This record gives sequence, C-alpha cells and structure tokens, in this order.
Amino acid sequence: MSRQPVDEVVSWTIRPTPARVRAAGLGQFLVRIVVEALSYGGFPERPDALRRQKLPASRAEPLNLAPAFIDGHANWLPPSWAGKQMVSCGWDAATINPKGFDGTQFQIPLTTLRVTGARPTTRWSGHQHATARWVLTLTDGADTLTLSGPWLTLAWIGHLGNWPEPPLTT
Repeated sequence: MSRQPVDEVVSWTIRPTPARVRAAGLGQFLVRIVVEALSYGGFPERPDALRRQKLPASRAEPLNLAPAFIDGHANWLPPSWAGKQMVSCGWDAATINPKGFDGTQFQIPLTTLRVTGARPTTRWSGHQHATARWVLTLTDGADTLTLSGPWLTLAWIGHLGNWPEPPLTT
C-alpha cells in the first residue's frame, strides 16, 4: 500500500507549517531529548510540526493523527456518552470509544453530518496548517455538535465524510 502523506490525500487546504511553529516544535523537541535521555535513555518521537503524517501501510492500521474531540448531543449518540469524546481516525471511518475498552468503538455517521462553520481556537492558529487548532460546528439537521482538533485531523474526518471545505470564520 501507498505511504502517501495525509495532506496530499485530503481535499481541504493544508498550508505549509509556518517557520515560527516549526521552530517552536524543534525547540520543544530538543528539550525533550535532553530531559528524556538524561532520565531514562530513550528518545522522543518528533512532534507533528516537524513531520508530515503518512497513511499507514495497511488499511487495518489506524492513522497516527493527533486526536480530535466531538462534543454535543445527537440522536445517534447515547445520552450516557454525553460530553467531550475522543475521536479516532481510520482509513474509512472515524470512531469514538467512550468506555475506553477494546471492541466498544462506535462509528460516527459522518455522511449524515454537515459542517456549518469553522473557527480557529486562538488567533495564533488562524492558519490552515496541519497542527493549527480549529473547531468545526456540525449539524445533522436536528442536532448541533462541535468537532475540535488539529486542522489535519479535521480535514481527514471531512475527507471521510465527503464534506466540502467549510467557510472559515476568524
């Protein structure tokens, strides 16, 4: 299977990571190397700002994207699962696992949802680069949800749902 970068597969705009974000990521990475090497001899993984996420070699493997979170109420979401839930992304679906146990993943019905808005979480993340934090407002016609996380993860979920790139509000 192809090990194509995720940002080349999605239809949403993924802009290059700004130099200041890469520099900050590099600085944090170097500090972590020193701290972790001195404490137990291991080396940390490069931060997302310093690498391009690639599709896994097999469709059975999950994508290694930074987590996104869904919040709100919907008729397909049991009331006992209310509150912010972490979203996991695969090749063909986005799922939540509210109980945290293997085998309890629930597939989010992406094709029934549509994006009604998108906004950055801070004025500094107003760009559409991979690690910029954004919030999408979603609706299924009756209920409204929010989906938050890094732009690349949201773009992948939008790709899975066949959503057009949303209108941006800053």
